[in-house]
This record gives sequence, structure tokens and C-alpha cells, in this order.
Amino acid sequence: MTSGIPRLDTMLAGGYYRGSTILISGSPGTAKTSLAAVLVNAACQNGERALFVSFDEPEEQIVRNMRSIGIEFDTHRAAGLLRMKNMRAASASAPEHFQRLRLEAEEFRPAVLIVDPVSALTKAGGAALANALIEVMVDYVKGRGITTVFTALVDDVDPEREVTLNHVSTIADVWLHLTFVPHGGERNRALSIVKARGAGHSNQVRELILSDDGPSLADVYSSSGVVLMGTARLEREAEEAAGEIERRFGQDTRRKEAQIRLKEVEGRLAAAKVELEARISELDMLETEEQRLSGMQIERTRSIRRSRRADGP
Repeated sequence: MTSGIPRLDTMLAGGYYRGSTILISGSPGTAKTSLAAVLVNAACQNGERALFVSFDEPEEQIVRNMRSIGIEFDTHRAAGLLRMKNMRAASASAPEHFQRLRLEAEEFRPAVLIVDPVSALTKAGGAALANALIEVMVDYVKGRGITTVFTALVDDVDPEREVTLNHVSTIADVWLHLTFVPHGGERNRALSIVKARGAGHSNQVRELILSDDGPSLADVYSSSGVVLMGTARLEREAEEAAGEIERRFGQDTRRKEAQIRLKEVEGRLAAAKVELEARISELDMLETEEQRLSGMQIERTRSIRRSRRADGP
């Protein structure tokens, strides 16, 4: 099924497998929720149900935030295709949260489930219990063929390490990692696929861009070992575009010059053809005149001989 982002589908060799579990990890603000929301939007547009479970972030706040990237959750909720549930991580134990989530899924029967963030379960019972419940949760959704997205914060001790708080990365089928790349006074989002079981996925880093039309991915540029994103990438693209325009202009100029030279040659050929035909016509006229004069001379000679009654022809 589509991820909701065509370029990401290409990176995943076609999209997500149905019934798979997807982990989206990253530090705060890297657009983990936005990437999950794109999948929800695509599923609902396809007429499939989605259950969006958020921890510690009100439903209406998520709806408002997603509206800023062109995703209208209200439309899907009104159509009965999207159900959103908010849970306070500290309000219950991790097993109670899982039980509530399971009951919601049993009642609504979604094709897509979002748990945002699954790392919040550690607040409700510690890492060991949360890890055990996540394994149970993965087994549950796989048994029902539900395509599930877990978002998770990276380890606070070392944000650059690709390790989630719950180590759910070891059991996920697909792992997307989001990060910030600071360069030139900017912080730009980057996406990479750490793993995708059963798919020949891309190993390239892509810049994740959020706009009014939704998230999209752009190529990053490497110059002297430095990855270019954001304004630096735009400047490089502008330089390449200008170079392409200059190259095309040069080609057009050379093409026009070649066409002018061709017309000149064609003109000379046409003039030579006319001159050739004139010379041929002149030769024909000379030969005709020569034959006429020769005939007149022969006839004159015969006339003289006849007048003299000479012998012989």
C-alpha cells in the first residue's frame, strides 16, 4: 500500500506491505507524526479505516497541525473512516493502555493503526514492561493484518544513535529514521530507510520537506563531502538550472548557426544547379546550331554541283 508520498514509495520499491509494522524514529520536531498522518490520509482516501492513537497530544491539536500540511482529518472523521483517540501516558498502566487500544481496534476494525509515540508507554510501566507489551501488540496487529505505524523518540542520552527508547526497531518490518541536518545556519529534516524487510529499498538520504501540499522528498547534494540541504540545496539546484539554460542556449545558437550555413550551402547548390542547366542548354544550342550550319553547307554544295552539272555526289 502507498505510504502517501510517491518518492517514498519508490524508495521502498513500491510502498509498505499490508499488515507490516513500520517504525518512524527521530528526535522531537522531525515530522514523525506528519509522516504517519500521510499514511492515514492515503488510506482514508482509498476508502479504508484508520485508527490514530496519540499519547499526551489532544486530538484537535493533531488535526490543526496536520491541516498546516494540507491534510484534512475532519473530512475523514466525518466520513467515518478515521477514529482518533488520545491517551494520557501517566493516567494508566502500560497493560491498561494496551487493553484500551485493543478494544478500540476490535470495535473499529481499522486497516491502518497509528501509535504516536509508542515510546510513551515507558512512562506507564518502565522500559522492560513496555518492551514486552510492544511485542504483544505487534503480534496482535500482525494476526489481524493491520498495517501499523509506531513513532518513537530516539535515545535521549545520545540523540544521534539510531536506537529507540523501546528498542521496537528490532521487531519492526520497516524502519524510517528522521533527523535534523544543521548546515549554513539552517536545520533541515532528513529521511533514511534503515531497513525494509522483503524490499530492495534505497540506501540514500533524502531531504524531507513540509509544505502546504504535504510532505515530499528531495534529493540531497554532496559537495566535497558535505551534504547540502535547504537553502544550500536550492542554490545548487539554481546553479544547475542556470547551467542547463546556458547549455541549451549555446546549443540553440550553434544549431541556428548550422542552419544558416546549411541554407547558404543550399543556396550555392541551387545557384550552381541553375548555372549547370544554363551551360547544358548552351551546349545543346551550340550543337543544334552546328548541325544546322553543317546541313546548310552540304545543301549549298549540292546546289552548286547541280547547277554546274558536275559528276558525283
